Amino acid sequence: MKDFKMPKMPGMPDMGAFFNQKQDPKNPSIVGAGTIKGGTFESLSISGSGEVDGDVKATSISTAGSAQLNGSVKADTLDSSGSLSIDGSLEAKKLSIAGSIDVHGPVHAKEISFGGASLIDGNVTADSFSAKGGIRIEGTVKSDVIDIELSGRSNVKALMGKKIRVARGENNSSSRGGRVVNRSYVGSVTIDGRNVSGTESVTVTESINEQRLEAREIEGDEVDLENTTAETVTGTRVVVGEGCQIGTVRYSESLDVHENATVKLRSKISR
Repeated sequence: MKDFKMPKMPGMPDMGAFFNQKQDPKNPSIVGAGTIKGGTFESLSISGSGEVDGDVKATSISTAGSAQLNGSVKADTLDSSGSLSIDGSLEAKKLSIAGSIDVHGPVHAKEISFGGASLIDGNVTADSFSAKGGIRIEGTVKSDVIDIELSGRSNVKALMGKKIRVARGENNSSSRGGRVVNRSYVGSVTIDGRNVSGTESVTVTESINEQRLEAREIEGDEVDLENTTAETVTGTRVVVGEGCQIGTVRYSESLDVHENATVKLRSKISR
């Protein structure tokens, strides 16, 4: 079969040259829309709508637009703006996301920065972890430094680190209008300042885009929380800030609880 050649129309670029261009095998690039096979590269660049079939190992990966990587990914640096989906594990020295990321596996990196919507189906380990936006992490985040600035609702199984900070974002929605919802609670919880025991249906008003982190467990040396709901918080020095609803706090040196926060059980421990 002869090479395909697109007839050139007046005022139009030579599309035949575009379709027949050859990729640099060590530095593949997708511009516009396209699909390539996975492999080991020096650099991988996607701008537009690109898909990679297979595992990828590269010194650097950069994506802008919509990128789908169908396999595990290992890179020194990964920078993404737009939408990035990885069907496998992700390992990098530096991970910087401005937009959304969806990883179907664990994430390991020295430095992680999430800005936008982040969905991780596994554990996250790092030296430094920061997130601005909404996060949903099915596993545990383990990092020396964890800094989360909330936007909307976020969920994580557990936070484990030395210094942990969870704060409301700049656009705190607690003062905005809300909506009335009906919920059923089992057990004993505090809703709008009153205790609800047993199985009871209650009507509450909540912000449409409430900034809140929900976690089962949080443990660190220095823990500073806002708008956080957690079953257990353990730390050396713990600050339970405004909007927090905590089941049990275990601390070894100091505990500071905001007047607009709820802690059911406080316990001083030896660590």
